[in-house]
This record gives sequence, C-alpha cells and structure tokens, in this order.
Amino acid sequence: MNILYFGQLVDITKTAQEELSDCKDLNALKIMLEEKYPLLKEKAYIFSVNQKIVQETSLNNEDEVALMPPFSGG
Repeated sequence: MNILYFGQLVDITKTAQEELSDCKDLNALKIMLEEKYPLLKEKAYIFSVNQKIVQETSLNNEDEVALMPPFSGG
C-alpha cells in the first residue's frame, strides 16, 4: 500500500511517501509506523484511506493511506 505523509509528519519520517505491505488493518499499520518512527507517538494525526477519513478499517495492499496532522478550516 502507498503511505502518504503530510505536514510535520514528513519531518519525522523524512519522506512524503513510502510503500508498505501486509498490514491487515489501520491499528496494525499504526503500531508498525510508530515502531518505525517513534516520534509519531508524540504527534496527533488522522488517517485517510482511499481519500476518506477513517478511524478504523481493514486494509489491503492496493490502498492509499494518508497520515495527516490536525487541520482547521477557514
């Protein structure tokens, strides 16, 4: 799956995107990413899967997952 990072999360991961596989759901992906990038644990962010904001969902290798810091409208 294609993982996209935005805002301050790019500074933590040192990349705007990467390819990962074999994550069955969003919780497993979050655990994997926070082990790989420990500073993510200290940041607030939301997930978008295939351009829909979600809190929990199953994943497959064709999904596009974005991690986005909080944002405000205006």
